[in-house]
Amino acid sequence: MAKPYVTIELDKPRKLRFGMNALCALEDMLKMPMTKFSSLDIGFKEMRAMLWAGLQADDKSISLEQVGDLADEAGQDYVMQKVNEAINLAYGGKGKNTQGPENGTGENPSN
Repeated sequence: MAKPYVTIELDKPRKLRFGMNALCALEDMLKMPMTKFSSLDIGFKEMRAMLWAGLQADDKSISLEQVGDLADEAGQDYVMQKVNEAINLAYGGKGKNTQGPENGTGENPSN
């Protein structure tokens, strides 16, 4: 089954997905478990790290600095909205603008 993702418009349309590897990379980078994120005051480092981790499934070569530049161009409010959608989707919620193969949800309806 295809993993759900949210499309984010940056330099080009990109897939923003928080699978197990992305969440582990994010925990490693921020040195805290995801369970602590709800009480976290999100700063620029956290925002950039979240976007970077979510883009890894789409582009493993993208750097933190590149992600920061893309976020500057796209706008921080827009980026955080999309990151929140993708994280909610990863935890079983429904993203507003999710896309993927065949049905627009990121899930294959035949599975």
